[in-house]
Amino acid sequence: MGMILSHYVALLAEKLGLSVAELCAESGLKPEDIWDRNHPLSSEAQNLFVDAMIRHTGDEMLMLRPLDPKLASLDNPLWYYVNNAETVREAMARGERAYLFLSDYYHPKFVELGQEAELQWASRSDRETRNHQVDWMLSAWWCISSQFAGPALKLKAVRLSPTTPERVTAYEKFFQVPVRIGPPKDALVYDIEMLDLPNIHKDIDPNLDMLLSRYIQEGMPNLESERNVFEEVFDAIQHQLLHGMPTIENVARRLGMSTRTLQRRLSDHEKTFSNLVRDVRRELATSYLHQDDLAITEVAFMLGFANANSFSIFFRKWYDLSPSQYRQQKIVAADI
Repeated sequence: MGMILSHYVALLAEKLGLSVAELCAESGLKPEDIWDRNHPLSSEAQNLFVDAMIRHTGDEMLMLRPLDPKLASLDNPLWYYVNNAETVREAMARGERAYLFLSDYYHPKFVELGQEAELQWASRSDRETRNHQVDWMLSAWWCISSQFAGPALKLKAVRLSPTTPERVTAYEKFFQVPVRIGPPKDALVYDIEMLDLPNIHKDIDPNLDMLLSRYIQEGMPNLESERNVFEEVFDAIQHQLLHGMPTIENVARRLGMSTRTLQRRLSDHEKTFSNLVRDVRRELATSYLHQDDLAITEVAFMLGFANANSFSIFFRKWYDLSPSQYRQQKIVAADI
């Protein structure tokens, strides 16, 4: 994290003995574009470059690898912005903010879900998710957070969208934790108490922090205007579910807009508020059910249901299983 991907992969290509000039020629890019920090490549151009690397190496999991801190921190102020935090929770929140500054459409998203926290791969567009993008972000973030907090930081699991057995095996080998398959997002999963672990480094610089925070803040107004409305509404709905069923009036108020404005923005994308609430509850349900210390009754209340029976009725409509059957199926799968 904290590194313009095109710059990092160019340095990585050189480290692997590949020719950046040849890779650029194959990708229809100019070498000088790769190294231009003031005008980072689009995600589409980055994908072409990484695709060329994969063809040359024959390694489709090329970006699932330990992050090289010397390469990632080189002339990279956002690296120091993240690593100048006091705790893991603050570092992850800064990482989300910093990557919004860097990427034209994907970024890590930090969420707390009951007794677990996830650092998720999130997108601000409808463009296709590429495996190497997820591989890069999850492996890089695990390396950064491990360096930040040291061996006390334990990863609980990794969540992946449905994928191939070969990719699951590669993830289990790299992360040394179980891989959960299914919604809501590709993510690193931690126990909630891991977020309070401190920065093990003693060189936190408040002056540097003030400078970098100002650097990020200056770019944030434009970023906020570009942020996907569905992501904003998702966050607000998730927060309000802990206090009962969300209403469009309360969500609009939390987002600082009128109810009519929110309705219009959703309508522009052919979405309705009720459908978004349904989608949020459905996605969060599986995350909560993976947490064995949460009773199904607790999960129901956290999702805004009056009781476990109501939750079970809706869950069957979503997944053709009861919550307890889903949880048992997950346990059996983990034992295989």
